[in-house]
Amino acid sequence: MKPLMRWILTAALCASAPAMAQAPALIPVQGFATDDEGAPLDGEIVVDFTLYTSAVDGDALYTESQVLDADVGFFSTMLGLGDALDLGTFAANGEVWVEIEIDGEVLEPRLQFGTVPYAAWADSAGDAQTVGGATLEDLQAPVAWGDLVDVPADLLDGDDDTTDWASLTGVPEDLLDGDDDTTDWDSLTGVPADLLDGDDDTTDWDSLTGVPADLLDGDDDTTDWASLTGVPADLLDGDDEADLTGYQRALTGDGGCPAGSSLRTIAVDGSFTCQPDTDTTYTAGDGLLLVGGGFVVDLSEVQARLTAACPAGRVLQGIEADGTPTCVADADTTYTAGSGLTLSGGTFSVNTAAIQARVTGTCPAGASIRSIAADGTVTCESDDTGATYAAGAGLDLTGTTFSIPDGAINSARLANDAVGNAAMQNNAIGSAEIIDGSITAADIGANAVGTSEITNGSIAATDLSAATVDSLTETLSCTTVTTTQTHTASFSMSSTCAAGYQLTGGGHNWTSGTTDVWFWQSAPTSNTRYTCRGTVNRGGSSSSITCYARCCRTQ
Repeated sequence: MKPLMRWILTAALCASAPAMAQAPALIPVQGFATDDEGAPLDGEIVVDFTLYTSAVDGDALYTESQVLDADVGFFSTMLGLGDALDLGTFAANGEVWVEIEIDGEVLEPRLQFGTVPYAAWADSAGDAQTVGGATLEDLQAPVAWGDLVDVPADLLDGDDDTTDWASLTGVPEDLLDGDDDTTDWDSLTGVPADLLDGDDDTTDWDSLTGVPADLLDGDDDTTDWASLTGVPADLLDGDDEADLTGYQRALTGDGGCPAGSSLRTIAVDGSFTCQPDTDTTYTAGDGLLLVGGGFVVDLSEVQARLTAACPAGRVLQGIEADGTPTCVADADTTYTAGSGLTLSGGTFSVNTAAIQARVTGTCPAGASIRSIAADGTVTCESDDTGATYAAGAGLDLTGTTFSIPDGAINSARLANDAVGNAAMQNNAIGSAEIIDGSITAADIGANAVGTSEITNGSIAATDLSAATVDSLTETLSCTTVTTTQTHTASFSMSSTCAAGYQLTGGGHNWTSGTTDVWFWQSAPTSNTRYTCRGTVNRGGSSSSITCYARCCRTQ
């Protein structure tokens, strides 16, 4: 889902920092990110910041990628935490725009930096290389101590102590008068403070350290502050308070906009205008609550994330609204081991005492498996390669293969009822077997052939000898039903037995010497109907086709 974002870009410099303090190269960024349906992003997000010279296109000045945690849409970070940010970027470019990308989606439009990041460049004012074009060396002309103006009274004697002349001790008597006639020390005037005590442990001027460079020569040609030229206008008053003309002043007023309102405009002087925030843009759907400007999950409807796992030997029974699990003992009472299985704790296994283990070995060539142990190992024995076999009566032996020769099994070799209807396929015994005398009426026991065998077509009247048929005429009455039609193409025709008759067989024929007929179905389609289907294979020529059914009924 494409992320959207309402965001705030802020930057601040500490106004109370010393003039030479290094401004931190960090710019605070805060934002509120949602998806394209208005739901706040939550969890880890990847945010890329890129600074450009213009609102569209332009040159990229700086790029930084950070992985942040969004908390119900809100996130906060500092530009410059990852890659160092050069504050000189703001001094070198009149406009700087920032483009933000969240999880690969670029947010539009770019936003322009305001005044505050540019104020960071004031950091370099504490380390200026020139003043009005004059270098440090140009400003180091000798200045006499006595020519300095506006020196604090307690520093006029050259040191930082406030001891007056009268309190000094150890002054040579000829200097007590402080004058230049060496009459007494006190009559001497203009004596440097560090020499007033008259001893030999004072450091002379040239050996002093930490003296400002423009005072080292002690002459009177230094220019006082008021006569300096090229001083920046906002420093002419001698303090470090910047001239904020053209810059945005800090917001005035305590606490910002009141609850229920949001910031609409900020004036140059820092005053601001608020407007009501009526929460009319978004509404909270199922499972959410809208609190101020943020959506949160309604835990009265949505299950909180599970906060812990059940210990070993216990199973989860329920989860409380706050994510706390309810666990119960797992007492192995749910499952039992059936035949061939064992149950140990929570694990089922095969019972090898009841189930044969997989065979783990093989026998070598010339041997075969004699037995298999419970653990799957095998016992082998030699094949009976030396035994000889012979074919008995009614069998042939060719190599190692026994077979039954044609005619080897006849009625003499079969006991009564040894072969019944169930043992014979349809048409297994045809008229040829009956006509040649291999099967006679004497070979068919009483009730061996009944109406059901004749009705389903297993044995037709043509399959029986005359003597056999004569023995059946007392119980059956049969007739043939024919249907004859003329066809020149595909056809389908049937012959149906009359009421009370059962279909015992059927067939087809055609009368034509020059036309071929293909029968692709000629079979019973019910116990009273025989159907013939086919195609006349000579376009334009006709053929007379007959489909007949053999029907019988019990007398």
